Amino acid sequence: MYTRSDGLGRLIPPGTHGVGNVRFPRFPLPKTIRFWRGLVHEFSLAQALVEQVVQELDRLGIQQKVHSVEVAIGVLSGVMPEALTFAFEVLRVDPRLQEARLVIRQVPTRCSCQACGRWVEVSQLVGQCPLCGATEIRFLGGRDLRLEGIEVEDFLPGDST
Repeated sequence: MYTRSDGLGRLIPPGTHGVGNVRFPRFPLPKTIRFWRGLVHEFSLAQALVEQVVQELDRLGIQQKVHSVEVAIGVLSGVMPEALTFAFEVLRVDPRLQEARLVIRQVPTRCSCQACGRWVEVSQLVGQCPLCGATEIRFLGGRDLRLEGIEVEDFLPGDST
């Protein structure tokens, strides 16, 4: 049964796509490819994060190894924590960051219901007010990624050894 048209008046068999007269079966992407496609966003974020950490270490004159880098991620940011951790581990080429681990804290957001006028904290994207069920809601925050701390081994200000 043909259900779709290719725009030129020709019908396309379901479950296929292609160009011209050539048709290819449509297969779902393997899980690993879907994971890698999702990493592009996290790699750019991890690169910016590593650069920010290195700049801060240089600004403070810190040469010691970093134990951990703490970040807060808003639940509406679209950042996959596992992908960000993987990207961070790949990009931590500075010798001070070689053993650093990324500590991620997910930050909930608040939404305001226009129908009942109340604020409620949510830990995921919702389509309706958890209190009254109305769909007229607005979100406050939850889209950010913030560097919150850098834990360094035995550092005293002015100590560069």
